[in-house]
Amino acid sequence: MVISAIVGVICVSVAFGDGPAPKDSDIKALPQGILSSFGYTTHDKMAALPNTLLLMTLTSNFGTFLLYGLSCLICMVAYHKHPMYNPLKHMLIPVFGLGANLLCMGAYLVLPFMGYGTKMEPFGALGLAAVWAIYGLIFFMRSSKASGRSTLVERRGGTAVA
Repeated sequence: MVISAIVGVICVSVAFGDGPAPKDSDIKALPQGILSSFGYTTHDKMAALPNTLLLMTLTSNFGTFLLYGLSCLICMVAYHKHPMYNPLKHMLIPVFGLGANLLCMGAYLVLPFMGYGTKMEPFGALGLAAVWAIYGLIFFMRSSKASGRSTLVERRGGTAVA
């Protein structure tokens, strides 16, 4: 929650970075109080920053693609050799879903180099997603250890998993 709040405040505070950076004359026309001009510097400085609302949208979308892609993978693993296995529902559709999500996630890396947008927002989104994943992994490992549960399966059916 704290991480989300910090990221949210930053995103709202620097909402006009990159392309939508206001002109210096527009910035000067704003009321010059601490609350009404917070986050506004000069056009050049703001244009050098990423568009944080777009960055947050891309981060959220990346997380959604990742979650849906993993659910497709889990579907394939869970129904492998299951009595109710259906090749269409448990292999073909999840493979298509996983591929589509990997393609969308790959667009974050490729499209900026093709001239669609800047590199700041998609790579910032990937960086935020990586920070979030690292934090989630550390939290999961620590909470599992604190509750006395192992995080990895050590034995399967009486034999050790290598």
